[in-house]
Amino acid sequence: MPAVTLDPVQRDIRRFADWVRGELRRQGKRQEELAREMGITQGALSLKLAGKCKWTLEDYYRAVRFLGGQKGE
Repeated sequence: MPAVTLDPVQRDIRRFADWVRGELRRQGKRQEELAREMGITQGALSLKLAGKCKWTLEDYYRAVRFLGGQKGE
């Protein structure tokens, strides 16, 4: 099976989703908690994390804020 090539944006989105999943696991938080903070359902978050649904700028901001990923504060 040929390898799938991701464009740079897709690669960054996948990296971000991997970071979110890793931080949820590391911090012992659940997708349901993050989804509530983002104002979406857990199912919608799951689709975003799987790359099947687009992230908005507000989604990124809320996820980072929830997971404490701000730098320099």
